[in-house]
Amino acid sequence: MESMIVGDASLVCWGSFADAVSVMTYLGVHAEKLTGPYKPSLSSEHKRRLFGRVYNLDKAIVAFTGRPPLLNPRFCSTPPPLDLSDEDLLAGGAVLEKAVSELDSRGWSLRGGVYPSSICRAGYLMAVILNEIIDISLGSGSIATVETIRNLKQRQLNVIAELPKCLVYDPDDPADLPLPRGEIRPYDKDLSDPPVETNVVSLRIFIRLTHLQNMFLLERLLLQYGCPDEGDVLLVSYEMITLTLMFWMHKDRFRDIRRDMEWLLMAFAVPGGGILCLELLSPTFQGKHPKDSRLSRSSIVQQLSLLVGFLDWVHPSAPNGDLCASCKTIIQRVLDYHLNNIDPMSDLGSLDQFSSGLAGRLNFRFELLNTFDWLNAG
Repeated sequence: MESMIVGDASLVCWGSFADAVSVMTYLGVHAEKLTGPYKPSLSSEHKRRLFGRVYNLDKAIVAFTGRPPLLNPRFCSTPPPLDLSDEDLLAGGAVLEKAVSELDSRGWSLRGGVYPSSICRAGYLMAVILNEIIDISLGSGSIATVETIRNLKQRQLNVIAELPKCLVYDPDDPADLPLPRGEIRPYDKDLSDPPVETNVVSLRIFIRLTHLQNMFLLERLLLQYGCPDEGDVLLVSYEMITLTLMFWMHKDRFRDIRRDMEWLLMAFAVPGGGILCLELLSPTFQGKHPKDSRLSRSSIVQQLSLLVGFLDWVHPSAPNGDLCASCKTIIQRVLDYHLNNIDPMSDLGSLDQFSSGLAGRLNFRFELLNTFDWLNAG
């Protein structure tokens, strides 16, 4: 709640979360000790959920701020909660036993429902991967190799592939990927389907964004470790922006997450925006993207233009409002520079000339997600 007022990167929010971690570890919630086969109960599952949510938030804050994590998985033995509904946990007895019997070997419910525990489980599985990414990115003396990062990437892909279908935002249907298409927009299927509740759609999108953030960080690590740029960072960035913009474009349908808009914008859309801006300034392909014909310079301009509108929508007094204003100014400058250039693939001007006068203007404090570092290049 506090982060919605003062911002996720504020010292006050950081201190409050540190207090929560301290109390949780003091109570031993992070270290579950079993003396026999695990038998789920309302109490035990509540503790697992509490740990899972705090652990997930810890890693998300690190990605957002670049500060060291407060929880070390080497000292945490509590597993994620089972995929059980609140109603089954409250009922207990035979009802709970029946629900447990309908879990698969990995702890996912076979009923196809979306529960609070489902979101916590999915987030935890991806937070485990994110923690290893953090170790490589921020840890001192890392001995990671390209193969280490590629293995992490495959594990992340396995996590998203093994999630129940009810939690995934159309993962296997190319027609529903959030990329521009002729007539049908990718979100029409879910948002126009009456049986699908809007809050379920938002949860699916959030899970997808969390997955994309991990992939975004991994792809950038591969580039840092000398792998050739095959355009994957650009594709992931574009999808992050497109999905995040859905919340703003359909804010009447997503009223329940209105207070999370600024955080979603800064955590997912703005980092992707930095990559798309750099692509316009230093093009890596002509015409349509070789890995996806739906991605073109025109579609990049369209999404960046919408992103400017989203940034402008954030009130100056809102959390990170000043940073949103700076990002908007820079993206607008990039769009003007690109659109006023008759031949976008020519060498007219340079990145150094563009960024002169803007260096230092954007104090992007979020190290792992900082994609505007090119402003200070040269």
